[in-house]
Amino acid sequence: GTVESRGMGTIAKSRDAVSQEIQEFIDGEGNSLWAEVRSFFTVWLFVTRLPSPSWVDAHPGYLMRGMTYFPLCGAIIGTIVSAFYDLFSITLSLPLVASSII
Repeated sequence: GTVESRGMGTIAKSRDAVSQEIQEFIDGEGNSLWAEVRSFFTVWLFVTRLPSPSWVDAHPGYLMRGMTYFPLCGAIIGTIVSAFYDLFSITLSLPLVASSII
């Protein structure tokens, strides 16, 4: 089945109309590389406050397509945070508590 939103917005639409709208979006994009890249950066924009390309917006369709990229974004963020933690704890010889706060 197709994932549907709980809210129907201000315009009253039936669930079938919303399902059809979502399915048309998914079918219309296909499996192109561009759609996957845009889905990844939409998730990146949603999860972080880090910079993302200017052509990325928070379109719900791309966010829905990009659900598979949430673990990848989490791994990238975890790697960045652990690199900064190691930088502050090892090279600057800060105590572990101070390194984790920074």
